[in-house]
Amino acid sequence: LLAEGLLSVAGRCRSARESLDPAAAEYAEKRDFYESLEIVCAALIRFAGRYADLAESMAAGLGPSDREAARRRELETVARVCRRVPAKPASDFREALQFVYFIQLALQLETNGLAICLGRMDVNLGPHYSRDIAEGRLSEAEAMELLECFFLKLNEIDKIYSNNATRFLQGPAHGQCITVGGVDGKGGDATNEMSYLILDADRDVRLVQPDIAVRVHSASPEELLRRVKEAGARLYV
Repeated sequence: LLAEGLLSVAGRCRSARESLDPAAAEYAEKRDFYESLEIVCAALIRFAGRYADLAESMAAGLGPSDREAARRRELETVARVCRRVPAKPASDFREALQFVYFIQLALQLETNGLAICLGRMDVNLGPHYSRDIAEGRLSEAEAMELLECFFLKLNEIDKIYSNNATRFLQGPAHGQCITVGGVDGKGGDATNEMSYLILDADRDVRLVQPDIAVRVHSASPEELLRRVKEAGARLYV
């Protein structure tokens, strides 16, 4: 999704739907399936657009002071990012992180979320981070701030239980697990700088979510093991 964007996904679904044979036995089922995917993609793009609208409205209401000018620039950046993703591919780390959050939020809203895992964020976001760092568009401190804000947002998602169940199951949606480390498709070590940022962000924020799972193998870097040790019992290894 990060590399393609939802407009492209919707276009592929539309092409598949239009190429179906109306005389085929499964025509109606497949037609409805592809059409449902188009609807979901369009809905997610409109959903992100509402955030962009709000950010622009908030920015327009700010005054000329230095503090409000700084906040206006932040809100204008938020609006720009939300206009692009998830409709289009993520072009940098900030957009990739926002893309992931929109997908995560949509899944939670649709399923009253439980165990909606974020997967291998270090593998998925690592290239965006490395490219931004190399090209001078982002600093490590800025990336850490964005990642920690992302963790805070994950804790805003609540799972709604019955009154009786709430006595035992309280707090944010559980099981939003991020996996770091492990191996790549060729068996090589997959640990990267984003792996360490995720561990450090979790150590700093120290809230209920996300859960962190660490994949360890015979060639895992010593630094990864050290960071895991620092994080302690909050991790699943």
